[in-house]
Amino acid sequence: MQKKHKKRRSSCLNIILGLLLITIIIGAALINHQELIPDTPHDYDTTPETEMDEPGDIDLIPVSIDDIQDTRELWLVNGKYQIKENVPQMTVVSAYKKIPLSSSDIKMNAAALEHLQKMFSDAENDGINNLVVTSGYRTHEKQSELYKNADDKSYVQKPESSEHETGLAVDIQPVRHGMDISDNAREWLLDNAWEYGYILRYPEDKTDITGIAYEPWHFRYVGQPHATFIKNNNLVLEEYIDYLKNNKGYTITVDGSEYYVYRVTAKKDKIKVPKTVKYTVSSDNTGGYIITASLNAK
Repeated sequence: MQKKHKKRRSSCLNIILGLLLITIIIGAALINHQELIPDTPHDYDTTPETEMDEPGDIDLIPVSIDDIQDTRELWLVNGKYQIKENVPQMTVVSAYKKIPLSSSDIKMNAAALEHLQKMFSDAENDGINNLVVTSGYRTHEKQSELYKNADDKSYVQKPESSEHETGLAVDIQPVRHGMDISDNAREWLLDNAWEYGYILRYPEDKTDITGIAYEPWHFRYVGQPHATFIKNNNLVLEEYIDYLKNNKGYTITVDGSEYYVYRVTAKKDKIKVPKTVKYTVSSDNTGGYIITASLNAK
């Protein structure tokens, strides 16, 4: 009887050890699989959304969304993600006598205007001196009127679906070349706009993603370092938001300034922000908040 009991104990022990070994092997395989997932912008549509872990040397603390200063500079506005009527309008200022305008009543977001002034000045220094802003901020009523009267609605968005209602978008046209930007001016804008925080919002090769016809005149302010990342990775704003949803963020250096960018969603009306470094917050109009931490800001 004792020998039978010993055999049973030995058999049970072997089974337990075998199960333990299988568990270890499976666990190791899963860890290796996770490490092999490349963290690149081109994986934004395949990588499952993850909650961001705190970066190594940045302490994060929960802050009420009522206490943050939301720039809304990274709002995604399109047919799916619209501007709701109950959302307060963004503050805009007059662009008159600050940049070349087709009309003296054009207004813009203040930060977008400041960087556009610098861009126009540098463009003129490079011999591009025939650009003019033909449209900036539009009220809901103005956008409704334009959409109603447009013969070709592929170039005019429905009210609440137009970026012009944010004050962050501008239409840039030449003074004397009809409705198309001259080749030199277009090339200069495409090559340099990102340095001033602007992106070509509706490029020709991304119409299937934006759902908007190619508009070589429509530029959108997103600020730095976002414009640099978007330019370097050939993204449109839809892809950029998706990338941040599906990854834990990224670090980037622009003009000597190092940034850490990540996206969070509110939990119990609070979001995690850096405790000891400077940062800005922008909601993205898709349910999240994009945090831009300045790692070496003084």
